[in-house]
Amino acid sequence: MKVIFDCDNTMGVHGCDINGGLALLYLLGKENIQICGITTTYGNSKIDIVHSNTVNMLQELGRTAIPIIKGSANRYSFQSIAAEYLVEMVNTYPGEISILATGVLTNLYGAYVIDPGFFDKVGQLVIMGGVFQEIIINGTVIDEWNFSSDPTATLWVLREGKNLSLITQDRGLELFVSYDRFVHNLGSSKFPIGRYIFDRSKSWLEHNKENSKLNGFYTWDLLAAAYLTNPHFFNNQEQSISLNYNNLTKGLVVLEEKEVGHKVNFPVANDIEAIIKDFYKSWYSIKYDENTQLKGAK
Repeated sequence: MKVIFDCDNTMGVHGCDINGGLALLYLLGKENIQICGITTTYGNSKIDIVHSNTVNMLQELGRTAIPIIKGSANRYSFQSIAAEYLVEMVNTYPGEISILATGVLTNLYGAYVIDPGFFDKVGQLVIMGGVFQEIIINGTVIDEWNFSSDPTATLWVLREGKNLSLITQDRGLELFVSYDRFVHNLGSSKFPIGRYIFDRSKSWLEHNKENSKLNGFYTWDLLAAAYLTNPHFFNNQEQSISLNYNNLTKGLVVLEEKEVGHKVNFPVANDIEAIIKDFYKSWYSIKYDENTQLKGAK
């Protein structure tokens, strides 16, 4: 499967979410996945930090052959080299490119502006974003960011996207990775890649413990990556949604009558334990340059 990963990877950046990076590492461990490119976007941090962090990660792994293309800095600069790259790739491989988008959707909107037939040439589109209702974890409201940060882009991507599957933040609550299990499987590993992943995750796990009283993390982006690579772990549920700009400014996904709304697939995990085991299996299957010194993996 040819995949372009559109993400705001901040794994290893102090105080920033690790999900995008873990999803990237998960894809790297899949033998049936060819990552054709990574397009970076703003979200978890500014675009310069996201982009340089992603470049550094692949350098540390010795996987520099994968193109990393810098995307938009904000919702008003949707014309970017990432948008141009997306258009170039779907025109080179029409119907063959799957896009996994786990950040703000500005790059995809930019591609559509360049080529109005863009989404007709995308083979599959899997998005993580939006909420059915406000999420509160241990008394703290979890803001929706991916849809609400650029509601115009979200509106057009949802409206024009073909073969589109959506993992909302609510669905991400279905799958929780505990800190203790993460430490057991990776932190004390005898393999450098396991310790590398744990080292890049540690500050966020500690942040969750201190600020959200969470002994682990929810798998927002990872769950979307799992659906892309292992759809048999999920049940598909096609539902219709309202394409309402005001709702999208809050990140809200509102269901509609089937005859009225726009149809989207909402996958629901049917085997949580199998998905978690697949995370670890894929992470340990990553091919990396053994001559490269993995940070934190001594």
